[in-house]
Amino acid sequence: MLTTFPTGSPYESMLENPFPAIDGTSTPWECQDHDREFLPVAFQFPEPAGLSDVLQSPKPVISSSSSENRVEPEAMDPDAREPDRKVEVIDERKRRRMESNRESARRSRARKQKHLENLRNLVNKLIVENRELSKQLRFTVSQLNRVRTENDHLQTEHTILRQKLLYSRQVLIFRQFHRQLAYASPYSSFEQPPNISQSQYILNNNNNNNLVNC
Repeated sequence: MLTTFPTGSPYESMLENPFPAIDGTSTPWECQDHDREFLPVAFQFPEPAGLSDVLQSPKPVISSSSSENRVEPEAMDPDAREPDRKVEVIDERKRRRMESNRESARRSRARKQKHLENLRNLVNKLIVENRELSKQLRFTVSQLNRVRTENDHLQTEHTILRQKLLYSRQVLIFRQFHRQLAYASPYSSFEQPPNISQSQYILNNNNNNNLVNC
Protein backbone atom coordinates (compact mmCIF):
# COMPACT_ATOMS: atom_id res chain seq x y z
CA MET A 1 0.00 0.00 0.00
CA LEU A 2 1.42 3.28 -0.98
CA THR A 3 1.54 6.08 1.44
CA THR A 4 0.67 9.45 0.14
CA PHE A 5 1.72 12.62 1.76
CA PRO A 6 -0.71 15.46 1.57
CA THR A 7 0.44 18.67 0.05
CA GLY A 8 1.33 21.37 2.42
CA SER A 9 2.26 18.91 5.12
CA PRO A 10 5.22 19.57 7.41
CA TYR A 11 7.12 16.70 5.81
CA GLU A 12 7.54 18.68 2.64
CA SER A 13 9.43 21.28 4.48
CA MET A 14 11.80 18.57 5.72
CA LEU A 15 12.50 17.39 2.16
CA GLU A 16 13.26 20.85 0.94
CA ASN A 17 16.85 22.15 0.85
CA PRO A 18 17.43 23.71 4.21
CA PHE A 19 20.46 25.63 2.99
CA PRO A 20 19.44 28.60 0.87
CA ALA A 21 21.61 29.91 -1.88
CA ILE A 22 24.40 32.18 -0.80
CA ASP A 23 24.83 35.24 -2.86
CA GLY A 24 28.12 36.96 -3.31
CA THR A 25 27.30 39.81 -0.97
CA SER A 26 26.73 37.76 2.17
CA THR A 27 29.10 35.68 4.30
CA PRO A 28 28.40 32.29 5.78
CA TRP A 29 28.18 33.58 9.32
CA GLU A 30 25.77 36.30 8.22
CA CYS A 31 23.46 33.74 6.76
CA GLN A 32 23.45 31.61 9.85
CA ASP A 33 20.45 33.34 11.34
CA HIS A 34 18.49 32.97 8.11
CA ASP A 35 19.26 29.25 7.98
CA ARG A 36 17.91 28.77 11.46
CA GLU A 37 14.57 30.09 10.29
CA PHE A 38 14.23 27.35 7.66
CA LEU A 39 15.37 24.46 9.88
CA PRO A 40 12.70 22.35 11.45
CA VAL A 41 12.21 22.61 15.15
CA ALA A 42 13.65 19.13 15.63
CA PHE A 43 16.92 20.18 13.99
CA GLN A 44 17.24 23.54 15.67
CA PHE A 45 19.86 23.30 18.46
CA PRO A 46 20.51 26.01 20.99
CA GLU A 47 23.46 28.16 20.14
CA PRO A 48 26.36 27.83 22.59
CA ALA A 49 26.67 30.76 24.92
CA GLY A 50 29.35 33.19 23.88
CA LEU A 51 29.87 31.63 20.45
CA SER A 52 28.39 34.58 18.65
CA ASP A 53 30.59 36.95 20.65
CA VAL A 54 33.65 34.98 19.65
CA LEU A 55 32.65 34.92 16.01
CA GLN A 56 31.76 38.59 15.95
CA SER A 57 34.77 39.78 17.99
CA PRO A 58 37.62 41.04 15.80
CA LYS A 59 40.19 40.46 18.59
CA PRO A 60 42.21 37.23 18.46
CA VAL A 61 41.71 34.77 21.22
CA ILE A 62 44.84 34.30 23.31
CA SER A 63 45.10 31.02 25.12
CA SER A 64 46.57 31.24 28.59
CA SER A 65 49.55 29.10 29.45
CA SER A 66 49.25 26.02 31.54
CA SER A 67 51.33 27.62 34.28
CA GLU A 68 48.80 30.41 34.69
CA ASN A 69 45.84 28.03 34.71
CA ARG A 70 47.56 25.68 37.15
CA VAL A 71 46.64 26.38 40.74
CA GLU A 72 49.40 26.02 43.29
CA PRO A 73 48.73 23.28 45.84
CA GLU A 74 49.85 25.63 48.58
CA ALA A 75 47.10 28.08 47.59
CA MET A 76 44.54 25.30 47.54
CA ASP A 77 45.67 23.72 50.83
CA PRO A 78 47.59 26.00 53.25
CA ASP A 79 48.33 23.03 55.52
CA ALA A 80 50.12 21.13 52.74
CA ARG A 81 53.48 22.83 53.47
CA GLU A 82 53.16 22.54 57.22
CA PRO A 83 55.28 19.33 57.45
CA ASP A 84 57.92 20.91 55.19
CA ARG A 85 58.03 23.97 57.42
CA LYS A 86 58.43 21.78 60.48
CA VAL A 87 61.28 19.91 58.80
CA GLU A 88 62.93 23.23 57.89
CA VAL A 89 62.58 24.45 61.48
CA ILE A 90 64.07 21.19 62.81
CA ASP A 91 66.95 21.40 60.31
CA GLU A 92 67.59 25.02 61.32
CA ARG A 93 67.65 24.04 64.99
CA LYS A 94 70.04 21.17 64.24
CA ARG A 95 72.29 23.51 62.26
CA ARG A 96 72.34 26.07 65.07
CA ARG A 97 72.98 23.35 67.63
CA MET A 98 75.87 21.99 65.56
CA GLU A 99 77.35 25.47 65.19
CA SER A 100 76.98 26.03 68.93
CA ASN A 101 78.65 22.68 69.65
CA ARG A 102 81.50 23.52 67.28
CA GLU A 103 81.98 26.91 68.93
CA SER A 104 81.92 25.32 72.39
CA ALA A 105 84.44 22.69 71.31
CA ARG A 106 86.68 25.39 69.83
CA ARG A 107 86.57 27.42 73.05
CA SER A 108 87.24 24.28 75.08
CA ARG A 109 90.25 23.40 72.92
CA ALA A 110 91.57 26.96 73.23
CA ARG A 111 91.08 26.86 77.00
CA LYS A 112 92.87 23.50 77.28
CA GLN A 113 95.68 24.71 75.02
CA LYS A 114 96.15 27.81 77.17
CA HIS A 115 96.12 25.71 80.35
CA LEU A 116 98.68 23.36 78.79
CA GLU A 117 100.92 26.29 77.86
CA ASN A 118 100.68 27.62 81.42
CA LEU A 119 101.63 24.21 82.79
CA ARG A 120 104.60 24.00 80.42
CA ASN A 121 105.79 27.44 81.47
CA LEU A 122 105.39 26.47 85.12
CA VAL A 123 107.35 23.24 84.55
CA ASN A 124 110.17 25.15 82.85
CA LYS A 125 110.24 27.65 85.71
CA LEU A 126 110.35 24.86 88.28
CA ILE A 127 113.15 23.14 86.36
CA VAL A 128 115.23 26.34 86.47
CA GLU A 129 114.50 26.79 90.18
CA ASN A 130 115.41 23.15 90.80
CA ARG A 131 118.75 23.65 89.08
CA GLU A 132 119.47 26.72 91.18
CA LEU A 133 118.52 24.88 94.37
CA SER A 134 120.70 21.93 93.35
CA LYS A 135 123.65 24.26 92.88
CA GLN A 136 123.03 25.85 96.25
CA LEU A 137 122.70 22.42 97.86
CA ARG A 138 125.99 21.24 96.39
CA PHE A 139 127.70 24.42 97.57
CA THR A 140 126.20 24.02 101.05
CA VAL A 141 127.28 20.38 101.23
CA SER A 142 130.82 21.32 100.22
CA GLN A 143 130.86 24.04 102.86
CA LEU A 144 129.56 21.58 105.43
CA ASN A 145 132.29 19.09 104.60
CA ARG A 146 134.89 21.82 104.87
CA VAL A 147 133.52 22.94 108.24
CA ARG A 148 133.49 19.36 109.48
CA THR A 149 137.09 18.91 108.44
CA GLU A 150 138.06 22.10 110.21
CA ASN A 151 136.10 21.03 113.26
CA ASP A 152 137.88 17.70 113.38
CA HIS A 153 141.20 19.47 113.06
CA LEU A 154 140.27 21.85 115.87
CA GLN A 155 139.14 18.98 118.05
CA THR A 156 142.46 17.24 117.55
CA GLU A 157 144.34 20.43 118.24
CA HIS A 158 142.26 21.02 121.34
CA THR A 159 143.11 17.57 122.64
CA ILE A 160 146.83 18.11 122.03
CA LEU A 161 146.80 21.51 123.69
CA ARG A 162 144.93 20.16 126.69
CA GLN A 163 147.47 17.41 127.15
CA LYS A 164 150.25 19.96 126.93
CA LEU A 165 148.50 22.10 129.50
CA LEU A 166 148.16 19.19 131.90
CA TYR A 167 151.79 18.31 131.47
CA SER A 168 152.82 21.93 132.11
CA ARG A 169 150.73 22.03 135.30
CA GLN A 170 152.31 18.84 136.52
CA VAL A 171 155.75 20.29 135.93
CA LEU A 172 154.84 23.48 137.77
CA ILE A 173 153.36 21.57 140.71
CA PHE A 174 156.40 19.34 140.90
CA ARG A 175 158.72 22.34 140.88
CA GLN A 176 156.64 24.07 143.50
CA PHE A 177 156.75 21.01 145.69
CA HIS A 178 160.51 20.77 145.43
CA ARG A 179 160.78 24.43 146.23
CA GLN A 180 158.73 23.94 149.38
CA LEU A 181 160.94 21.06 150.34
CA ALA A 182 164.02 23.23 149.89
CA TYR A 183 162.58 25.92 152.18
CA ALA A 184 161.77 23.35 154.90
CA SER A 185 165.32 21.88 155.22
CA PRO A 186 167.30 21.20 157.43
CA TYR A 187 164.82 18.79 159.00
CA SER A 188 164.28 18.57 162.71
CA SER A 189 164.87 15.41 164.62
CA PHE A 190 161.15 14.84 164.95
CA GLU A 191 160.34 15.41 161.22
CA GLN A 192 161.05 12.96 158.45
CA PRO A 193 161.38 14.01 154.79
CA PRO A 194 158.44 12.88 152.65
CA ASN A 195 159.02 9.78 150.61
CA ILE A 196 158.31 9.39 146.90
CA SER A 197 154.87 7.86 147.39
CA GLN A 198 153.65 10.86 149.38
CA SER A 199 154.97 13.32 146.82
CA GLN A 200 153.28 11.40 144.01
CA TYR A 201 150.01 11.44 145.95
CA ILE A 202 150.20 15.19 146.40
CA LEU A 203 150.93 15.69 142.69
CA ASN A 204 148.02 13.53 141.58
CA ASN A 205 145.68 15.34 143.96
CA ASN A 206 146.68 18.69 142.52
CA ASN A 207 146.17 17.41 138.95
CA ASN A 208 142.67 16.21 139.77
CA ASN A 209 141.80 19.59 141.22
CA ASN A 210 143.08 21.30 138.11
CA LEU A 211 141.05 19.00 135.86
CA VAL A 212 137.90 19.78 137.82
CA ASN A 213 138.58 23.49 137.44
CA CYS A 214 139.01 23.12 133.67
